[in-house]
Amino acid sequence: MDSLLLVANDLFHHHEHRIRHLAAFLESLAPLRKVSLVPPGIGISGDQAPPGSPLRGWPRRVVGEGCPLIWLAGTTTAVRRSPLPSLLGPVINRVMLRTALRAVAPVEKVALVQGPVPAMACRDRGIRFIYDHADDYGGGRVDGPHRWILNRWQECALRGATSVSCAGFSLQRHAAETGAKSTHLYPNGVHTRLFGLPRAESPEPTILYVGGLERDCGLDVVLRAFPLMKREIRIVVAGDGPARRPLASLAQRLGLASFVTWHGSISSNATPPLMAAAWVGLAILPPTRWNRYAFHLKILEYMAAGLPFVTTPVGDGARIARESGAGVVTRPEPSAVAACLTELLDAADRRTGMSLRGRETAAQYDWNVIGPRFARWVRATLAEMA
Repeated sequence: MDSLLLVANDLFHHHEHRIRHLAAFLESLAPLRKVSLVPPGIGISGDQAPPGSPLRGWPRRVVGEGCPLIWLAGTTTAVRRSPLPSLLGPVINRVMLRTALRAVAPVEKVALVQGPVPAMACRDRGIRFIYDHADDYGGGRVDGPHRWILNRWQECALRGATSVSCAGFSLQRHAAETGAKSTHLYPNGVHTRLFGLPRAESPEPTILYVGGLERDCGLDVVLRAFPLMKREIRIVVAGDGPARRPLASLAQRLGLASFVTWHGSISSNATPPLMAAAWVGLAILPPTRWNRYAFHLKILEYMAAGLPFVTTPVGDGARIARESGAGVVTRPEPSAVAACLTELLDAADRRTGMSLRGRETAAQYDWNVIGPRFARWVRATLAEMA
């Protein structure tokens, strides 16, 4: 094929979504034409509207500054996402993507697609596609009519795709159960070179959480487990989100405020030193709809940094922990978490062995291992479809 068409939902996501990493490897094989939804408040230059802007910055950009709804951002055709969290939002986005595809890919017959709205826009245009299944849209953290329609469209995408690439074992099972014709596992990855700092545990026992602070992040369970451990332990939290305030209030009520360090959102360069100093990483995932098919990147990053981790039997975390020997699985309950952390914090030799096994396993998930295989598969599959 002379070029590849990628229609995506998250090329401009403020977190580096897997599709951005995979796109880089696709571009090494063939020119890549990209069409992507972008956040409502993003500017033409890529700058984002300030947090808390009304309707996520859409009026400021479109009405106040006259920014377009569809424009060329570098080599990507950008389509401004609707700010409406209702049934209208996905419908408007589908129409806008369909309009962009009509303009930039009028005769295209095949594409790689990420996200249910891009999938439906391609179907509207008669474009056959491979679907990259990276998230379960039926288990979103923000419930509502738009989530219902996104889930329905995701099911249509999984059943309608010629083939489906899956970001994890649980997502592959979900795709097969939904009726996908063909599934292939290309899991999430990690750039292990970014986490190569030597281990240097801090003098006092320290447990680390990295990631978004959402209602189902599991930190509330850890905070309630803290008094049961009957020893002084520091908790370091690197991340931000809507649950930060209630979690900080819970820590205050439990008398833990002086033991918890809240870093807020930090750069990717600041994360490895925190992991190098911590004794144990946290991935205490409660059994919510959002987590049920999750393949959390934090677990790969913990392993790449040589940081032993504790997780729960939700999503892919438990499977990775057991197969690698780099993590411990426990129930998402304060008493179970307290017992598990106490045992692990008291076992320095065990942590050393887990650290070595984690780094060995993370090498198998390096993007430089997964990305080229994925790119070759996509190019070969799209060529057959064309």
